[in-house]
Amino acid sequence: MKNVTVSNLSLVLAFALVLVSIAISAKENLGLTKDILISVIRAIVQLVIIGFVLKFIFHIDTLWLTAVSINSVFIVFICSDLIGELSFLFKTDLSYLLAFIFHLIGTLALFSIMMFLNNWLINWQTLFIFILAYAMIWLVIRLTQGRDIRRINQEA
Repeated sequence: MKNVTVSNLSLVLAFALVLVSIAISAKENLGLTKDILISVIRAIVQLVIIGFVLKFIFHIDTLWLTAVSINSVFIVFICSDLIGELSFLFKTDLSYLLAFIFHLIGTLALFSIMMFLNNWLINWQTLFIFILAYAMIWLVIRLTQGRDIRRINQEA
């Protein structure tokens, strides 16, 4: 397998493009500097995590186990994407409580399907992890909505 190395120069050049976009945002008073920096940090964190996951997957010795692991990763990614799509329920005209209940049921269903397809054990511990993860996701959604509402109210 051919190793690909990323030089420091290519990293500096890539970050220079980010600096150009920040400079344009500042010069044109677009107010996007904070969003650009948050997006860059989020992208770096996501790429590092994906790098570790892929390194783990491709260093597994047996081909069968590698195929199963890759399948599991794709199932998790697909379920994660679908749960993200469920978050659009909060942007509809449904009452917040109804959107929350539908989101909880949909997320629990997708979580159960993911566990079943991967032949992972569903027990009290996994349900506790689900509840903990769901609470964190709900908190992020709620904080994001609060931020959006404050931003809209400040503009009005």
